[in-house]
Amino acid sequence: MPVSLCFTARKDTGAVLSADGVSVVMPVEQAQNRPTTPEMIEKSLRKTGGTPFYIENMRIEVQDGLMIPASVMNGMRRDALDASAGKTRRCALPRLDARQRAAARR
Repeated sequence: MPVSLCFTARKDTGAVLSADGVSVVMPVEQAQNRPTTPEMIEKSLRKTGGTPFYIENMRIEVQDGLMIPASVMNGMRRDALDASAGKTRRCALPRLDARQRAAARR
């Protein structure tokens, strides 16, 4: 399944990952040594192994001087893709009328 990701990181709003209508927000830190680069973010977010998703489009905007640990970005990606998968499953399930529900319980 294709998915589009949008990742923004700002000191005032934190890190926000949006994946097809689902958003995950985490705080960011001021970098002490090495700030997080867009390339580092892309590397973490492109990992979709074990899910039905592949990254079709990705947009990354990050304010200079911020540090977002890879573990945080990986967790955000997992949470967003899990929520997208749940949303997809709920949308794909057909609605059953009372007679069909009764037959399914037998």
